[in-house]
Amino acid sequence: MSSPCITEYMKIRRYIMNLVCRSGGKSILLPTVQELCDRFDVSRPTVCKAMKELTQQGYVIAKRGVGSFSNSSQASSELQMRALVGLLLGDGMGIYLARYYGIILGEMIKQLVAAPVIVQQITLGSIIPETVQKEILGEQLNLLVWISGRAEQVAALRAAGLPVLSILGETEQLPGTLRLGYEAWGYHCGNLLIEEGRKCPVFLQDDRANAALYKGIRRAYSEAGLPLYPALSFEESFGVLPKLGELIRGGVPVDAVCNPMLGCNQLTDFLMGLDPSMPKKCAIVQCTLSDRHPAGFHEICFDIPAEEVASKTVSMVQHALHENGGYAPAEEISLATVIR
Repeated sequence: MSSPCITEYMKIRRYIMNLVCRSGGKSILLPTVQELCDRFDVSRPTVCKAMKELTQQGYVIAKRGVGSFSNSSQASSELQMRALVGLLLGDGMGIYLARYYGIILGEMIKQLVAAPVIVQQITLGSIIPETVQKEILGEQLNLLVWISGRAEQVAALRAAGLPVLSILGETEQLPGTLRLGYEAWGYHCGNLLIEEGRKCPVFLQDDRANAALYKGIRRAYSEAGLPLYPALSFEESFGVLPKLGELIRGGVPVDAVCNPMLGCNQLTDFLMGLDPSMPKKCAIVQCTLSDRHPAGFHEICFDIPAEEVASKTVSMVQHALHENGGYAPAEEISLATVIR
């Protein structure tokens, strides 16, 4: 059994408060201490601490020998009138928001609360699929918006009866999914690189998260009959720059670097340190959210349409909430190209 911690305490507190606020203005019997221990896999002191504080704050009424009841006078009228929509990013265990997700998430929250729905940001305490499903279902949501979630976990939650929208995730073209057109943009970018005569692009962080983007670039080179070699592709994000440096110092004529992750000039500063003339030799493929280097590298960028992502997400939320759990058709948002 897990030792008491603030995360477990907050999960119990949130669970009980959701029961109270969504009780329809009625006093309902709440789960027992043992039932809560079993549900959250915690010790009795952790549960008793949460219930004691909720009782002191007036959300719970304890009746000796009978049980604990919700205090109907504390029920949130807004929460009873609005749908409760969970917002989950990735594995739910992140601490910091990168620029990419911060801008998308901020715009999404702004538009969702104006929809209007009640937004609950979900945090998780595990990456074990069975535990993840249990934790999410325990939040008593009307709907979950999962940004960059795994396809199999989305499917499992849907099978368990929770409506889930997969936003920018790995799901195929299933209803209720929204993705960005990375592969189409990658193909366009690949053709631009070919037109510029670039024959030796390097792929940084060539993992499943960037698979669609890189697939598009590779397809363009394949159709042009230009082979790309495995040695020019790196899966890891840490320690990748020294390996790139080894290639360049070894005489590989790197003329483009596809850089989805390093956004604060780490890459361009590194290239300048290797060879001050690199801005004339090497193009950078990255997001417009990445910093521009003062040396003036040629950049082929994709632009993240955060407002469009948010507005389409809200439309999908409203459709799912008002169509008896039905999902809107899958959508793909095209990415604009910015040359700078």
